[in-house]
Amino acid sequence: MSAKLALLTTCKQWREAGFHQAIVDSITQVDNYKADADLCLALATAYNEMPNHELNANRAIGLLLPHLEEHLDDIEWRYQMALCYSYIDRPHRALGYAVQVAEKDAQYKNVNDIIEHSVTGMQVAFGERAFTERIKEMWKLFEAEMDNFEVAIHNFHQDPDALMKNLTAVLNVAVKDIDFGVSIDSKKPSLFLPIGDLTDAFKLWRLTFDIPAKITERWDIRAGHPFTESGDVSVAGMRPEDIEFWIDEAETNNAYLALQVYSPKIKAIFDKEGETGARREASGMINMLLGDVNRLRYIYSMNVMESRPEGKAYNLKELPAVLKERGAVLDGTLNDLLNEKMGYQLKPSEKDPRFRADVSHGITQHARLISEWYEENPYTFDRFADDGIIPAMIVFELPEDKKTDDPGARLDLAGQMAGHLINLVGDEKIRVFGLASGLKRCYIDCLFWSLPECKAVARVVADGLKCPYAVIQFLDWRFPPDDLKEPLEKEEA
Repeated sequence: MSAKLALLTTCKQWREAGFHQAIVDSITQVDNYKADADLCLALATAYNEMPNHELNANRAIGLLLPHLEEHLDDIEWRYQMALCYSYIDRPHRALGYAVQVAEKDAQYKNVNDIIEHSVTGMQVAFGERAFTERIKEMWKLFEAEMDNFEVAIHNFHQDPDALMKNLTAVLNVAVKDIDFGVSIDSKKPSLFLPIGDLTDAFKLWRLTFDIPAKITERWDIRAGHPFTESGDVSVAGMRPEDIEFWIDEAETNNAYLALQVYSPKIKAIFDKEGETGARREASGMINMLLGDVNRLRYIYSMNVMESRPEGKAYNLKELPAVLKERGAVLDGTLNDLLNEKMGYQLKPSEKDPRFRADVSHGITQHARLISEWYEENPYTFDRFADDGIIPAMIVFELPEDKKTDDPGARLDLAGQMAGHLINLVGDEKIRVFGLASGLKRCYIDCLFWSLPECKAVARVVADGLKCPYAVIQFLDWRFPPDDLKEPLEKEEA
């Protein structure tokens, strides 16, 4: 018997006896144990059976997720993931894994209890704990804590952790995993909320949509690092002039650049920390130089090179000038970023009954959400849903008098319906980010900041257009349509 098999056998015996700490102590002594999927599963199982569920569940997730591909068909792995997310109040994630377990074995452990608990949790998370409600609560707490924040700022050099800990607790009420920075050098404190990607951008746009005036009078709060006109920035001991970049013209479209980046200093980071570390520092420099909005708008891709490429090289400090020459507007706002649309065409299926299988044309402001629906990948959906935001599509069949073979005309009709939605409920409750025209149906892609109000309004709009059929479907393949379908029928007078 191998040493690993012997350890796993012993761990099974300890687990049955309730000696969970012994499992933790033994496995964590193994060299490079995190690289072994079986050891990680055993260790994660032990963590999930120990007290302090939230802390230990997060530890378990960190062990399980890196081995996702190895455990795709492992029912115990999926069960442990469901348990983890149940412990840390991610009911939508827990439900997805629990349903997959139940499909293989409906009587597996207490999976039905997890499903029931998750469904209840989702009703709370997307109802009374919807994103709009979380934001209200967060700003109310922020306002109540401003005096304490400012005392902590005054004592920052003696106790820097106090300010950051208190701010984290308040901001986490709305967004569970939020990054932020604080500047205390100006006349009033500044709270900076970095935008890592487009999902962050939508969240932070809504978060800062209606900050109470009492807060803005005393604090400067902004989403995204601004464009640095002077180019006077530094990251990890590097300055822009220390880095060169090349434009991959084959992947570039006008001002939307695909970059190759090289620097001896970046290469040193590459050798020490790998590509991930090198990309982090290079991306950080570009972000500081361009600002969050411009980086997301104009840097299509960025590859860190291990050796200096051939061709025309630029100094990174020249990047803003290069972008301007290609037509980029570097004083754009967060809303400018979110309003950018991408059109797409797909080959529709006349026989496939699944939602969006019949789509021929569409436009979107969040392409990743749409592509992940087709890929059956819940990554971005989960990131929104973690904070009570529901990416969903309103699916409707056109009435007979409005049916047409023209996909453009169908998109126009979907746009009219979307306009009605926004007029009725407002940006504070819903954000329409895309439209799609199908052979059988039309689709309105939305972010529901508050699900209950949006469902009610969708009913009114569909009835007004006399749609014979309309449903709301979460942009997540794990939830069967029947779970969420609700025909919007005209109520009797």
